[in-house]
Amino acid sequence: MIKLALIISFSSLGFRCITGKGMILYFLRKPFDDMSNRLKTHKAKREKWEGYIASRHETITKHGKNIPEIHTKGFKDDIEMAKQELLELGSKRYYEIILYIMKPILLCSTCMASVHTLIWFPYLTGHISWDIVLVSLIVAFFNTLFYSIVEIIQKSL
Repeated sequence: MIKLALIISFSSLGFRCITGKGMILYFLRKPFDDMSNRLKTHKAKREKWEGYIASRHETITKHGKNIPEIHTKGFKDDIEMAKQELLELGSKRYYEIILYIMKPILLCSTCMASVHTLIWFPYLTGHISWDIVLVSLIVAFFNTLFYSIVEIIQKSL
């Protein structure tokens, strides 16, 4: 069973390595890396605007009667502008869903163990049994361990 897990682990890690940045099959992974970067930028913008709204709202509630009416109106206008900006940003929930689906197929070496074991186990053994669960867990461990070693080696080069 360990031999089978090692075979599956090496094949899925080989696939992960050749789809890494700068490798020959990176074009398969690039759209998802770009999507992840856009999602991070989007989240940062949302946090900025939400923080801005919260700070303006806090200023109004904390010093409301001590602030002249003209400043309170300006704060309320700022809050409305920030809320409008948030509406225009919209939700990028579909990015999160696509990345979540692609994670065990292409993006995460540990997560790849589940899908790749489901593909390789029946092919290598000729049958499906409950051993597939144990092999999948072993492959996840090996993938995590071996890919960490690969990353250390790549950083040292």
